[in-house]
Amino acid sequence: MLSNERVKYIDKEIMEKGSRALIKELGYPGFLRFIHHSEGISKEDYYK
Repeated sequence: MLSNERVKYIDKEIMEKGSRALIKELGYPGFLRFIHHSEGISKEDYYK
């Protein structure tokens, strides 16, 4: 069902949904490689 209202997610929900999508696409080992590779890209803590 489509809605004209924008869905508002908190940062933690976005990170959880994104992590699940990456694990589904890359598998768990690929996800871990992705996280290891991207650690130095941004120093922001999205879980705060």
